[in-house]
Amino acid sequence: MKKYRFTLERVLRLRKHHELEWELKLAAAAGRCVALQNELKELASERGRTLSTRFALSGGSTDFLFRSELYLRRIAQTTDRKTRLLSQRERERDEVRDQYLIASRDRKVLDRLKERREEQHHREGLLEEISETDDLTGARGAQRPSTGAGA
Repeated sequence: MKKYRFTLERVLRLRKHHELEWELKLAAAAGRCVALQNELKELASERGRTLSTRFALSGGSTDFLFRSELYLRRIAQTTDRKTRLLSQRERERDEVRDQYLIASRDRKVLDRLKERREEQHHREGLLEEISETDDLTGARGAQRPSTGAGA
């Protein structure tokens, strides 16, 4: 049986490459989101540590309390800024994910087409072999001399 060659193989390779590019972009975007989430967790943790220790360490010093209050404000501002940035990065990640899903769907369409055509080629090859076998057995049956009962 002749080997099957998918005529759209080049297009399929291009779509696989395109899908991989979007997958890498999605991974980078997701990584940026995770990094920002970790930074926000660290800021929340730092805020909690500062709140829990500021009175214990101050010893009644108003200067220390004032400085810790300024530090807490800076943490709050940084948290707000990073939260807005995370929101923006998540929107970007969602857009990249949508593009990745489109590229993935396009590649899967061609993969399914290739599989169907391979199956069709295989079925046609089997039918061809069966036909050839039938032709050979039919030809042999016609060549055999009859050892008839009348001889």
